[in-house]
Amino acid sequence: MSTVETIVAALRQEILEGERAGGDRLVEQELTARYGVARHTLRAALRELAAEGLVRIEPNRGARV
Repeated sequence: MSTVETIVAALRQEILEGERAGGDRLVEQELTARYGVARHTLRAALRELAAEGLVRIEPNRGARV
């Protein structure tokens, strides 16, 4: 499993289990520190979650559940 897939799986689980509610902001700085990854890796994971409909990416504002 790649690093991106690992992050996608972890965030998906948090969202589906209700640990992250709809509308919650996903702060890049916090998530990169938590998972120990670069921003581009985290952004790739967020794009995958957006494609699944679990996350909404807002230009110049970040991502939300």
